[in-house]
Amino acid sequence: RDGLIATDDSDGACTGSCADAGGPGNTVSTVNPHSGRVSRVTSGSLDAQAFAPRWSPSGTLLAFVQFAFPMGSQVLAVSNPTGGELKTIPLPAGLGAPSDPAFTADGAHLLFVDSDTRGYDIFRVALDGSGLTRVTNLSAPSALATPVESSRGRIAFVRGRSIYLLDGAGHPKLLHSGVRPDFSPGGTRIVFEQP
Repeated sequence: RDGLIATDDSDGACTGSCADAGGPGNTVSTVNPHSGRVSRVTSGSLDAQAFAPRWSPSGTLLAFVQFAFPMGSQVLAVSNPTGGELKTIPLPAGLGAPSDPAFTADGAHLLFVDSDTRGYDIFRVALDGSGLTRVTNLSAPSALATPVESSRGRIAFVRGRSIYLLDGAGHPKLLHSGVRPDFSPGGTRIVFEQP
């Protein structure tokens, strides 16, 4: 991370896991908070819109969602912070539109939200697209958001405007109202926004 902040340039018309309603040109960039220097990670071309960037635990990779405008199929993408070595992660055709990618604590997998014929759930996949597994079995009728894994392997996510934590058996436990959870480095506390 080296002091860099990853951001997208969405216009605020939608937040989190949705596409920029403002039209084409959505990119992922890094900004150095000391110098203010902005570096584009993605091009912003019509066939490569990008949003929802997240750092890997090591700070050497970024994960984000990429799609073609207007609202082509969404894919998970990973690149280094300069945009080099960009690759998409292959997913089976049965999934809908992946959103809210986040690296697992070991940096070897991504957690993401997607839907299939059953509804919305959280999935895990290796960076090469192998080992796709359903983490939750909620089949939620509305979208889940912001899955995040602690250094201790616990997973928190948002459903509606509430934060849930998966217990050891994979059952969701309501923690608190709020959005955008993230774990402390030791995995013992969760920080979140309360709108």
